[in-house]
Amino acid sequence: MDQSLLSLEDICFGHDDGLGLRKISFSVNEGDRIAIVGGNGSGKSTLAKIISGRLEPTSGLISGKCNRPEDIGIATDLRRFNSDETVASVLQAICGGEPEQIVTNVNLNTEIVNRKIGKLSGGELYRVSLAAQLERKPAVLLLDAPSAMLDVRAGDSLVSALANRDEALLVFTADITLAIETCQKVIVLNEGEIVATGQTIDILTDSELLKQFGVDIPAALSPSWLRRRARSQNSKDGIVITTENAEKIFTNKATDFDTAKQIALCVAEAFEIYRSEFQQVTRRAKSNFALREFSQQQINSQIRLLLHRQSVNGCVEKISDLVDEQSEVMKRQIWVSARHLFAQAIAWSSASELAETFFNSVTRRLFTMVGFDDDLEFRWFGGIALPIVDPGQGEVLTFRLRTTTSKLIESVLNAFDLGNDWIDIKKDAENIAGAIEKHLAETWESTMPVEIDILRPVFYRNRGAYLVGRIRHLTRVSPLIIPLRSVEEGILCDAVLLTENLTSRIFGFTRSYFHVDTQEPGA
Repeated sequence: MDQSLLSLEDICFGHDDGLGLRKISFSVNEGDRIAIVGGNGSGKSTLAKIISGRLEPTSGLISGKCNRPEDIGIATDLRRFNSDETVASVLQAICGGEPEQIVTNVNLNTEIVNRKIGKLSGGELYRVSLAAQLERKPAVLLLDAPSAMLDVRAGDSLVSALANRDEALLVFTADITLAIETCQKVIVLNEGEIVATGQTIDILTDSELLKQFGVDIPAALSPSWLRRRARSQNSKDGIVITTENAEKIFTNKATDFDTAKQIALCVAEAFEIYRSEFQQVTRRAKSNFALREFSQQQINSQIRLLLHRQSVNGCVEKISDLVDEQSEVMKRQIWVSARHLFAQAIAWSSASELAETFFNSVTRRLFTMVGFDDDLEFRWFGGIALPIVDPGQGEVLTFRLRTTTSKLIESVLNAFDLGNDWIDIKKDAENIAGAIEKHLAETWESTMPVEIDILRPVFYRNRGAYLVGRIRHLTRVSPLIIPLRSVEEGILCDAVLLTENLTSRIFGFTRSYFHVDTQEPGA
């Protein structure tokens, strides 16, 4: 006997235009949180309607403990109620219970229960309907395109409302950020078929896969942000691309898949070796700074530059043996496939952007290019999302004001092991605090910061070291860079940079590279 809550087996549905669903099969078990994603016309809404009983499949079997439409919780269209009815009366009709308590589950103000249905916005109607379903506690909750009905703040409320609940969850959406924050598993639909399944982090951080099947990454988000966001989900299974649809990813059947796989693995291995050696050299910066071995620091900077060139050239030499006998057309087809496989191979890497750049360097040694080639190279056109501050975790340390600004700065300085003792940390903290209070009084009309965020890694370059962060007060943010010097007596700080104009000079493109030991270079 099927113990699944819901089981779909070979579900098909045909529209008049010939499009529809073809052989959709998957199961929903207790506690599952599954996102069904896909581009426009992929079949998401059709499948949602079939599961919720609003459409009958052409063929196939739906079974399990919750195979009846009434077993599935969906956000009801409240416009079927009289527009003069209040939210309270509608909630009583749908689920009973205390209306004021019910609406707080989706972060709505309790005053809404006295408003008339006809006076609510589309987003408010959706959240009230969702609140009713959450109160009913169905074994399976189905959400069809919830982001289309909600603004950003309401979307955040939805994520909060769905957290720590027992219902199995099916989210049909084109919004991959919502999928990442609410689901552990993903099913990708394309032209009515399941083309990929797997864990959230494996599927929704694979930009090549998403691009192939018309699923958009929002321009405001970078792949690294998505990877960091998704990494909080537990992931055990790797990516799975269904074999019957593999030709849709490797678009030309004549492509030599084995050669493409060898190329992808070769580049991935070369990058891992390069990255390891690069980090080993980078970690020398701390002792070079503490011991004032500044000439060695210059040598290490040159070594890091040479490492990249040597690693790329060595990789190109190995790959040339695999593709030299191929025609230019076949060589190009193989490389397109290799790029996709490489994207899958680095999906878990915290240095994925660096890996993509490494791949591009190899590509440009093997192909003659004018400008850019979107088929052969990795490119990213979107903006970079502001980092989410998670105090005490990730790459950011957050310090909150307890007594005085001087004590706050002293706690910041004490948090870093610089390989040597401070000459006079209290004096340096007082001087930095004085400069900060003067700056805030002139710019914010407030003399004390509320919080300071500092990146965990120390930035080393030439003879200096830098603590890099920002000051926060209410909604305002100011840059904060604390330059450090190493002298014979120990460590000292005799300056602080607090404006964008000053900090931009430190990070100017004409400067030499920083040595930063970090596991999250894209953070």
